[in-house]
Amino acid sequence: MGAIERISDGRRWHLSGLTLLGRQSSAQVTVDATAVSRAHASIQWEGMWRLSDLGSTNGTSIANTSVSPGKSEPLMVGAVFQLGGATGPQFRLVDGRPPRAFVVRPDGRHQELDDGARMGIPCDEEPVVFLSHDGMEWLIHRDDDVKSLGGWLDLELDGRMWRVYAPDDFEITGDLRCWRLEDMRVRFDVSSDEERVDIGFDGPGNRFILPSRSYHYLLVTLARQRIADQKLGLEEEDAGWMERKTLLEMLKLESKTLSVWLSRARESVARKKLRGAQRLIQVRYRGQQIRLGLSRISVRRASGPYEKTPEQSDIDQPPVGRAEGT
Repeated sequence: MGAIERISDGRRWHLSGLTLLGRQSSAQVTVDATAVSRAHASIQWEGMWRLSDLGSTNGTSIANTSVSPGKSEPLMVGAVFQLGGATGPQFRLVDGRPPRAFVVRPDGRHQELDDGARMGIPCDEEPVVFLSHDGMEWLIHRDDDVKSLGGWLDLELDGRMWRVYAPDDFEITGDLRCWRLEDMRVRFDVSSDEERVDIGFDGPGNRFILPSRSYHYLLVTLARQRIADQKLGLEEEDAGWMERKTLLEMLKLESKTLSVWLSRARESVARKKLRGAQRLIQVRYRGQQIRLGLSRISVRRASGPYEKTPEQSDIDQPPVGRAEGT
């Protein structure tokens, strides 16, 4: 991924899609030099790296050639640029690859994130939050909630500041298509003894089945609640919410197991290359209320394999214990 190095001491910074350099504390590359303006210059990815002067007082140059204020110039690997004239600091572009996701630790160290990797913050052993890539986009997990990560995110944990960056767009290559979870109709086929739950997804140009897994019963429980609330006429924003403690009691689960099931359910859908897979399950109130994030759903009694059950009886009876306040 793109990176620059300060020539005086060899310190490196990874480059985001748009990196600000200057004296102000919010700059991604903070430069403590009187010759440098607060918002001095920027480096941006436009199919290649380009350096712009932002109207600085003492100017910006590449290989001793001035960059006109408000203009951008190509920045090639190995090129040396200087901020603030002859007395200002010099930098070199040492990596010309496109921007990738990375973390800036409280001590200023940068750590690149590989697609498919998982990283816990502040550490993998006892994470408060963790980052993952589902094959389509970077996600941030906290209190069983999952959100897409695009651009910069600041995290303050125990009084220490972490900064996380992920590119807004990821290049999709080959024949991979960008199907969206929200475009899918989802059917839960439940065996008569409630021991098996197959889940069928049907959308434009994409149809697949997820064979029964232990965490599928959690999903069908949430689906039944959402269907019941829809029949009661609740608004979509209020439909389907269940208390975490109720789910733990109903399913006879430990809290940690429930969190693992939520994560595995999202990951199973993400592996099918669906954008928005993290929205399969939604949480609020720091994970104390949970619901299925899908509205185009049905629950049916399965009499055989998924594709051989066109005539199935409706069994979308709701569980007890709908979330308070919905």
